[in-house]
Amino acid sequence: MRRTISIVVAAVLTIAVVATIVVAVSGGSKRKLVIVRGAIGSEKKPFFDDPRVKAVFAKHGFDVQVDPAGSRANATTFDLSKYDFAFPAGSPAAEKIRTDRKITASYVPFFTPMVVATFTPIAQLLAKAGVAHDRGGSWTLDVKGFLHLVKNNTRWGSLPGNTTYPSTKYIFITSTDVATSNSAAMYASIASYVANNNSPVDSPAQVDGVVNDVSPLFLKQGYTEQSS
Repeated sequence: MRRTISIVVAAVLTIAVVATIVVAVSGGSKRKLVIVRGAIGSEKKPFFDDPRVKAVFAKHGFDVQVDPAGSRANATTFDLSKYDFAFPAGSPAAEKIRTDRKITASYVPFFTPMVVATFTPIAQLLAKAGVAHDRGGSWTLDVKGFLHLVKNNTRWGSLPGNTTYPSTKYIFITSTDVATSNSAAMYASIASYVANNNSPVDSPAQVDGVVNDVSPLFLKQGYTEQSS
């Protein structure tokens, strides 16, 4: 099920050439590649591991080596002094890195959607409950309706006509730790926006007004991973 909420990414640190390696290129000649090291949000590791991406970097003379971590960790606890660039998910982490390190150059190479991964029968169950909608193969989640199910301690087995997954488990979305993970923070942001009558939460009074709607999304999960 797709929730098209874009995440701003990037914040590039001052580039410093740290090392070179020699690789063979067509015709048997040798070419030096500059090693560039980056601290990245964990979701981006498959992108940097993709052979096609590596080939493009090499074509331009770079061997890009990355270490993944939660985007908040990149901005707060990660030692960025040994890296040439940082690539977190989310504009708050990027802005903190840029401000703390007095960065003047930053780039937004692409946006990614927020999505919920599940099985089609589960999506169909949620559709029967009125909180998911199949729009010609592109599923959307009604966050307001979903919040209502979670807040009221709804279990899968209590959904009307549920013969597909009659589980006694509570309904919730598995996420990462909202205290450390940018993707979980985005999830909380979406939920709090909806719970606040489709308005951004911008005061302590509004936080108090939505906390009972949003906190069950995470408390019901129990243990959560620090990063996706």
